[in-house]
Amino acid sequence: MREELKDFELNEVTGGRYYVNGNTKKVAWDTISGAYTLKCSVYQAMEYMDGLKGTCATQAEYDKACYNGLKAKGWI
Repeated sequence: MREELKDFELNEVTGGRYYVNGNTKKVAWDTISGAYTLKCSVYQAMEYMDGLKGTCATQAEYDKACYNGLKAKGWI
């Protein structure tokens, strides 16, 4: 399930969950406080995070893996 999101719409992914706002280019997770501005396209970030689904045992691990990966790429 992938689509650009409008204000206040959320995207949920099986095996992990993240929230992306296509208008403001912000990303957030349940277990990491704050919303982070994307320095890449929404689709690049979503594709990267979708690739991580099912690789982590817990939601917190998934959130951290997404955050760390996007940070390492310089996308947040």
